[in-house]
Amino acid sequence: GSSLSDMIKRGGSIPLQDAVGIIRQIGGALGAAHQRGIVHRDLKPDNIYLIPRGEMVNFVKVLDFGIAKVGGASNKITRTGMIFGTPHYMSPEQAAGQSVDARTDIYALGVIMYEMFTGHVPFDADTFMAVLTKHMFEKPGPMSRPGDERSLGALEEITLKALEKKPEHRYQSMQELVDDLERVAGGGRPRAAGGGTGPSAALADALEPRSRSEMNLAGQLAEASAPRKPYFWIGAAALALLGILLVALAVRGGGEEHASAVHESFAPNALPPPVPVSLPSAPAVVEPTPKPIEAPRQIVTIESDPSGATVIMDGAIVGATPARFPRPETGSRQLELRLDGYSKENVRISSDSPTTLRFALRRRSAVAASPKPAAPKPEPPQPTRPTGKKQRTASEVVDPWAN
Repeated sequence: GSSLSDMIKRGGSIPLQDAVGIIRQIGGALGAAHQRGIVHRDLKPDNIYLIPRGEMVNFVKVLDFGIAKVGGASNKITRTGMIFGTPHYMSPEQAAGQSVDARTDIYALGVIMYEMFTGHVPFDADTFMAVLTKHMFEKPGPMSRPGDERSLGALEEITLKALEKKPEHRYQSMQELVDDLERVAGGGRPRAAGGGTGPSAALADALEPRSRSEMNLAGQLAEASAPRKPYFWIGAAALALLGILLVALAVRGGGEEHASAVHESFAPNALPPPVPVSLPSAPAVVEPTPKPIEAPRQIVTIESDPSGATVIMDGAIVGATPARFPRPETGSRQLELRLDGYSKENVRISSDSPTTLRFALRRRSAVAASPKPAAPKPEPPQPTRPTGKKQRTASEVVDPWAN
């Protein structure tokens, strides 16, 4: 067969009908592995092969479980803090060297879906660490833009749901993702992705063989059955209150006129004073309490001179300078900056830290590492040549007037 990456390279992006069928099969294969406690951890288009089988042109095989994590086992090869996988398809927790589970494969499938629909990966950079930093801190760009002839509609919602930074915000199983694909194929709305618009007219040819009128009817039914917004109920309650107040005023005015007529037609002491009519008080409209707007957490940017230093936290690589981290609300966090040829720099960020921290890295001293100069070798004694004169010793007294 041929790899999915070859198919993407040939076409730039895959037709929607083929892409949806391939994604369903990938989700089914990985779902079967996850049920047996196996996490692939290196899912990418190079590890997905397409072969003809029977009437299927693109039958999917998921390959290369070479660095898969089986069950809850941990050993020296897969211990926390070590990074395995291909950077363009790594989940944020995998890039940070944290423990992973089936939701890591869901994130990788989201990257593959993004690439299948757009022809390029959501995050790219010149260095390994820059790609990992984008996975951990940046949001993917929009997949379809206004004015595009091919609108992804609900498929974009499913893809971005799989690409959530926090594992608890993604699909919790491959079956949830496949179920949403089935709903979209049937003309419905993705449930786990939080609703949104139904499939657009451009998706009608990419999903199940339904007519365009059936797709539009399904979208209208989904819109009609959608829950009303809270503003609708507030307006209805206000109209009901206005009606109750008008009825109460009419009843009170009629009662006062009737009591006056009876009082004038009889003697002053013939009848007891009119009994006041007590009307039920109108129910007060309870305004919904607005949720307090949470102030966005400020970001602390760590810079180094020179830049490109590796940032390590709790023994795991979390980025490279310049790096951005959310400012801790309480306590502090200890980081380390490391760069070849420079001394290690300890960094601490807390709730009082400024928005930018700059550090000038110090070069390691080369004196301690240089070898000591060798001691000069002693000169060998020079031989004396015999002469006709008597050789004097150092202890003899020399007569300067002697010939």
